Amino acid sequence: MITKRYFSLISFVLIANIIFSATPPQQSDKSTKKIDSLEKVLKKSKEKDKGSILNEIAIEYSGFLPEKAIYYANEALELALKLKDKQTEFSALGIISNVYAMQSNYKDAISYRIKTLKIAEKEKNQEWIAICCNQLGNIYSSQGKTDSAVFLYNKALKIYEHLKKELGIASLNINIGLIAYEKGEYAKAMECYRKTMEIAKRINDNENLAYSYQNSGNVFYKLGQLEKAIDYFLKADKLLEAMGNKNYIAGNLINIGNMYFSWNKFDISISYYEKAVKIFQEVGNKRNLASCYNNIGNAYGSKKDFIKANEYLQKSLSILKELGNKSETANTLLNIGINFQSGKEYDKAMLYYKMADSIYTVLKYEVGMAEVYFSMGEYYKDKSDFMKALEYYNKSFVIHKKYNQKPSLCNDYEAFSNIFSKTGKYKEALEYYKKYVELKDSVLDKESYNKLVLAQTNYQIENQEKELLIQNQKIDLLTREKEISSYKMYLLITAVFLVLLVSGLIYNRQRTVIKKDKELIEKNNKLHESEKALIEAELNLRNSELEYKNKELMNIGMNIIQKNDFLGSLVDNLHAIEKISKNDAALNEIKKLIKFINHNLNIESEREVFIKHLELLSEGFYFKLSQQIPDINENEKRLMALLKFNLSSKEIASLLNISSKTVDFYRHNLRKKLNIPTEKSITDYLNEL
Repeated sequence: MITKRYFSLISFVLIANIIFSATPPQQSDKSTKKIDSLEKVLKKSKEKDKGSILNEIAIEYSGFLPEKAIYYANEALELALKLKDKQTEFSALGIISNVYAMQSNYKDAISYRIKTLKIAEKEKNQEWIAICCNQLGNIYSSQGKTDSAVFLYNKALKIYEHLKKELGIASLNINIGLIAYEKGEYAKAMECYRKTMEIAKRINDNENLAYSYQNSGNVFYKLGQLEKAIDYFLKADKLLEAMGNKNYIAGNLINIGNMYFSWNKFDISISYYEKAVKIFQEVGNKRNLASCYNNIGNAYGSKKDFIKANEYLQKSLSILKELGNKSETANTLLNIGINFQSGKEYDKAMLYYKMADSIYTVLKYEVGMAEVYFSMGEYYKDKSDFMKALEYYNKSFVIHKKYNQKPSLCNDYEAFSNIFSKTGKYKEALEYYKKYVELKDSVLDKESYNKLVLAQTNYQIENQEKELLIQNQKIDLLTREKEISSYKMYLLITAVFLVLLVSGLIYNRQRTVIKKDKELIEKNNKLHESEKALIEAELNLRNSELEYKNKELMNIGMNIIQKNDFLGSLVDNLHAIEKISKNDAALNEIKKLIKFINHNLNIESEREVFIKHLELLSEGFYFKLSQQIPDINENEKRLMALLKFNLSSKEIASLLNISSKTVDFYRHNLRKKLNIPTEKSITDYLNEL
């Protein structure tokens, strides 16, 4: 949980204030020196210039002394009202809004941001209106109100498109992509990042290009494509290093640490987090330092080192309290509670859950409240108080249902099924298990679609990069050809006047031309090689799509097998209860359940879906079989396709709804028909076809 929350946070931190005039820094020697310098300038400045300087000082303070930031911004505001300076007034109100947002004081943050919007509308300044919509979108996003955030982002995007402000368009696409990412719409998120990449490359905007690479890495990470994720993180790292932006370099270190965390290599992930910690300490970025401590605590918790985990989580909590960031404080309190519960210190766990719940309730942040309720349900389940556990799981479920959070709803259904199973209510347990499986399948289907679209989008991105490279090479070649043509003309003119005097020089010049022509031929060859590489990339994409479809097919098959195994096991348990039960009413109920489950075991719809997918993917394989074995029938083709996936007889029997003996009989007949030697497996033979 901690890692996922941090991952969302770091993306938001990267983007939140891109369009605003300046991003608030954190405390460091550099910012302290700058404040001292600004205050000296302030004393010597004329009254009309003081407002903008006061705002600069407020921005410098906003990251580590929010009270001082608000004080200086109010000073600037007062002066702006006196001088009727709308630019300074707009900036001062915006700074105050941003500081309140960083403190999770969303009510005041929205209030001040609306004041800036009214100024922008009165002044009819479209760019200011876009800034306000973007910043309001950021605030609503922090509250989990994603629909309102997207509405405001799109409004800002339309303004920037009308104004043809490509920097604003690029930044807004990132923000919209982040919301899509949070909602699990990974294909849409990737498309937004692709648009930003296209603009950023065109206008040499390395900052937004780096953000796009970094957030694209997050998408691939979320979908389990870790190699692709690291590839994008390294692309971002290269740009960030060139820019010298230490905060974002540290963010990239965290992303790489998350990769190793997902591989359960916790010590390596901690080493990357600690490198990020050093950078955040160096630049004085307390907010991200707190988040980094959260990740380290999570890694130690996963290693079962609960003492060390609590040490780092407490460090995070201390910083967040100092900064006055309520929502992230509540999140850390929740994480500490989870850590204590994992270490079986239940009383301490519940104490921290209640503290987190009280903050989320005040903030009216329902998504956070749902996470606390689910953790409380887990607490009562561990304490075997199943009625209480059910009560809190239900509270969590109501909120997840309200916001249509499907992955979380899957967890709720599974939790319900487990509780009813433990309390002997098998019918209810089965109903919720069916809901869990159905929702999980729909999530898997969406994820498979996302992966397919993602592959296509990624291909477009790589293709754009290759086209850009080829275009640059063509430009180089044309330039060289032009240079060579000009050079030849010069030689010709020179030869007319100096033919007798410089014959030796002409000979040498001709050799140079031949050499340059040779270089030109070599460059043409390289261009052909690039085009060849592009064709190979297209072939690799098709192979990747086929691999995705094969994995999808096996997922469907494994779901059918797992479902049948579970239902079969449940029937066996009910038969055992039936034998010892003496209550006639209970016996009748058990028999109904057994009949219901057996009916589900024999449902053919899922198998039909599986067989259709199998036949679709195996068309080429079936054609080869028909050519080599003219008398082969459809059942034998289907069996051979399943054997090619290296499935056991039991698994094939479950998928085709036949007995394992029947499968073995078919296998034996196939060996005879194909004359396969006994020392060679059928699977190996089929894979060689």
